[in-house]
Amino acid sequence: LTLLYRGQSWSRVAIAFGDAKTVEAMEFAAAFPWQEFLPTQFSFKVEVDNVKGQENRFDFARIIAGKLFSLFEKELKFKPTLDLKHPDFIFLLYFDGKKYYLGLDVAGQELSSRSYRVFTNSASYKGDFGYYFLRSSGFKVGEKLFLGFVKDGTVAIEAALFAYALPVQDLSTTFSYKRFPCCRDVTPR
Repeated sequence: LTLLYRGQSWSRVAIAFGDAKTVEAMEFAAAFPWQEFLPTQFSFKVEVDNVKGQENRFDFARIIAGKLFSLFEKELKFKPTLDLKHPDFIFLLYFDGKKYYLGLDVAGQELSSRSYRVFTNSASYKGDFGYYFLRSSGFKVGEKLFLGFVKDGTVAIEAALFAYALPVQDLSTTFSYKRFPCCRDVTPR
């Protein structure tokens, strides 16, 4: 949860449970504690990241969804449904150039967007990019920071969040981990 609420430099946080050299070779263990993370009835979709070509991403998502359906319905007796618009859970397939990794997204949305971004313009950039500029400048907690041409103030706000160790994400946000059976009574701080 610390990564989820306080992380400024990533767009996803996932629980990893599979990797393979090819998508076709990807296997998931029924021994994984699926019942702790998924209710018996749920909707899901598969998102593919860092793979070139929309056709390739679509094909890989279809293959993984088929394998997940097989595992959930036949071995675990779950009742999953595919929902591409508003799923309960998102499974992420990520390719690092050598291997494919599969995980369950604990947020259910990208974390690079920020709730403080109200008056954006065409020159605005997301919070994780502002944080990158801040950290690459060599800024350290306790130092002063001079910013020129702040536009919408993304770097200044990211500096304040970093300097005071404040949560980046709103604590009341409905992240998908709150639907995990093992996390129903968890309260973020």
